[in-house]
Amino acid sequence: MNQQTRERMEFVAKGTVIHTLTYLLFGLIASKVFDYRSIWDTGIMATVYRSFDHPLVMAGPLLQVFRGMIYGLVLLPFRDRIMEMREGWLAMWGLFWGIGIFGTFAAPPGSYEGLIYTNYSLFIHTVGTFEVYGQSLALALCWYFWEKNRKEGNMFSRVLLSILAGLVSFLVFLSVHIPVAALSGAGTGAGAAADPSLIPVYVGLGASVVAVIVTQFLLLKPGAQQMRKFIQYAGIFGGAFLVPIALAVIVSGQAGALVLEIPTALIAGLILGAVHMQLRKKKGV
Repeated sequence: MNQQTRERMEFVAKGTVIHTLTYLLFGLIASKVFDYRSIWDTGIMATVYRSFDHPLVMAGPLLQVFRGMIYGLVLLPFRDRIMEMREGWLAMWGLFWGIGIFGTFAAPPGSYEGLIYTNYSLFIHTVGTFEVYGQSLALALCWYFWEKNRKEGNMFSRVLLSILAGLVSFLVFLSVHIPVAALSGAGTGAGAAADPSLIPVYVGLGASVVAVIVTQFLLLKPGAQQMRKFIQYAGIFGGAFLVPIALAVIVSGQAGALVLEIPTALIAGLILGAVHMQLRKKKGV
């Protein structure tokens, strides 16, 4: 792979990462502040949008990875020109706003065509302004400055990639939790999520995400190649240890036992990873 191809792939990957992160951040804030649930499930919006508890809506953040790729591929022909501009982030956001938000070819709420052709109230047209404008501006700023500062191991890259690792771990949890809960009849809506018995699970999940972010940040430090290899092997062995047990526990209906199995798998992964590293070292690999 030549340098030019690698830089292009990195540009698309960066856009994908930042879009997914900013979409999740601004979406969570806006949905809570403006109470999207009550807006989506009543009035004209209830006839247009899926229910807030619909599996596809809940999986929306995970699916943003593909949307981010689309943005990256569309902007790729203009990458060099945008990066040459002193205010390239503003030009990028102008493209988002002019073509993708206000001047879009469709007629969604808040767009020029939507104001003309739809029966949405002024409130519906403006309630999503914070999320859409804020997220697109954050995407343009972060994407532009990350691409401009391409030095390997820089702090900006380390922070973003560490947050991405935490996000991926959370999305992996959702991708497993939602279908398992649906198949078991436990439910995935607001009522099920508010079950007090799940508080320890949420605390553990939050701690795990934070641990992933901190670990990734440390591993991205220049010169941490050996530590990266160790964590990689520990993760492989720990996963191989946990997956069969987890499947058996879930099928048997004893999901609570996972609280004990997860730390066991972690310890096993660390031990086996260390042993594997020593064996490779003795073999000179």
